[in-house]
Amino acid sequence: MIEVSFPASILRMHKAHTGFNKVLTAASIAFWVALVGCCHAVIISNAHAQNNPLPDLGDSSISVFSPGEQRKLGRDFMVQARRQLDYVDDAVLNHYLSALGRNLVRESDSPNFEFHFYLVNNKNLNAFAALGGHITLYTGLIEAAENEAELAAVMSHEIAHVTQHHLSRLLVRSKQTTLSATAGIVAAILLGGQAGAAALAASNAVVLEDRLEYSRDFEREADALGMQTLQRANYDPIAMASFFQKLQRWSRLREAGAPEFLRTHPLSDARISSAETRARSLRYQSTQRDSLAFELFRNRIKVLFGRSPEATVQELSQALLNSSANHSATTLQSLQYGKGLALAYSGHYEEATSTLLALANQHPQRPEYPLGVAEIELLSADFDKALTRLQSLIKTFPDYLPAHEMYARVLINTGSAKAKLEIRKMIRKNTGSNRQASLYALL
Repeated sequence: MIEVSFPASILRMHKAHTGFNKVLTAASIAFWVALVGCCHAVIISNAHAQNNPLPDLGDSSISVFSPGEQRKLGRDFMVQARRQLDYVDDAVLNHYLSALGRNLVRESDSPNFEFHFYLVNNKNLNAFAALGGHITLYTGLIEAAENEAELAAVMSHEIAHVTQHHLSRLLVRSKQTTLSATAGIVAAILLGGQAGAAALAASNAVVLEDRLEYSRDFEREADALGMQTLQRANYDPIAMASFFQKLQRWSRLREAGAPEFLRTHPLSDARISSAETRARSLRYQSTQRDSLAFELFRNRIKVLFGRSPEATVQELSQALLNSSANHSATTLQSLQYGKGLALAYSGHYEEATSTLLALANQHPQRPEYPLGVAEIELLSADFDKALTRLQSLIKTFPDYLPAHEMYARVLINTGSAKAKLEIRKMIRKNTGSNRQASLYALL
């Protein structure tokens, strides 16, 4: 049997995930809500302040950390995060998420700030922003979003936490926390177990309680600026309020309590009402959006991190039968893509290839479909066909980085001497990207 190399997350995608093994205290929640800022100076103009009044939280340009310190804290945090959370190592998913994130950052108040966007395999509805512009979203939250605007709303909210320096502004207020202590606090709150939570509570209880209302103001500010980002990016700002309502309904229907996102981002009826009022006051330019890209993204998550591939084949087959007369052409296309992938991961390579080849021939403008066929050829160890297909795909879509990365992975499986050279090319193309760690691991 030929042994095929895949990212670790794919190899364990159908194993049970232990989840977020911690209980957050109210105090630690309040502090983490505030521990999301970063470094670049952002000052809202008087015109913005008059047209869209925000909570008065002080000067957002104040920072107690140098840029280098913030980058170090962010790197240290991500090292610990990767040890304890199941970060997704999939080039296709990360490519979509990073592209959407870049588009939103471009319309934020810090368009030149370097952000990194990550996906975690976890059914909880959660997202968080860490120092250095590291933003993580859970697959459970992606599945809960009905459209790209709702996903963009959550991402814009987290981007605003970073651009508004919420951590720095909190620490200017307390003037007590050292750089090394902050790194420990971040890790203890977000990732630590009971011991970390106890130590955190013992050393910071007074500060945490004192900052609770301040952290709520941070949330309102992130809502307001996030909606401005949505507006500038031509998404309907009401998507933020509608997603908040969905999260609130979700929490009320489940005895287990609120989603993780609501525990770390306190939500109230007043906050939802305020978000709705603000959203309705913002005009936006409605444009034709590529909703298919979002639907392909979500169905790929369903296949890789949902139930068994066989169960997913049945689910998507039934959805195709039910949706033929009720759903859009893009929805049908995304369901067919998902079914093709699910067939591949359940070992039905011939039917999977037929499904995705039909999509590739009907929609030659979409690189995801021929890449899916090459993925099947990699799974079935048909490396020569995969290389030929990927070479053609790269020629047609030279900037589509997932094709370059899969080409490198196929070369590794063939034992080709070109493999390391191709990986080094990919590393250079991904300078500053969150894909670099995965690529270096292939060397």
